[in-house]
Amino acid sequence: MPEKPFIIFGAVVSHTRAIGRTLCYFQPSEQNQYLSIYPTKLVLPSQFGTCPVIQIKEFTSVRDELIDNSDVNMIIPMKVPDDTKLIFQANCTNYPSMLDKVVHTSSSNLKIQILFDPANSAASDVAYQFVISSYGNLNYFVIYLHNSF
Repeated sequence: MPEKPFIIFGAVVSHTRAIGRTLCYFQPSEQNQYLSIYPTKLVLPSQFGTCPVIQIKEFTSVRDELIDNSDVNMIIPMKVPDDTKLIFQANCTNYPSMLDKVVHTSSSNLKIQILFDPANSAASDVAYQFVISSYGNLNYFVIYLHNSF
């Protein structure tokens, strides 16, 4: 639920072969921390003319939204993110280039929403895995090592 996201120091989020859309929410373990999201596996091929997609959006707050199911007796209030900003999107056309692309929340204490829509693909034909970690409001250096043999 967006109003009570998983509070994490670090986590690995993977495709579970569940049928249908997957929606989950995370927030850093401390208020002064950011989230780093690192895709380690993305397999999103086009299937039967449809294109699976995975999106990651950051947000700060939630709002109430009425979900109208076309029946006046079935109007349901639901909490949804209020101020989302897309920070990552992979689909059938770009998923190879999005692999290993690290993204971060743009400021501290932002929450993230991960939405996976398989678009009628068979559960065995698509896959994803992300490493999500909280990190402090510090200057940090990333060192890339490259061996050429």
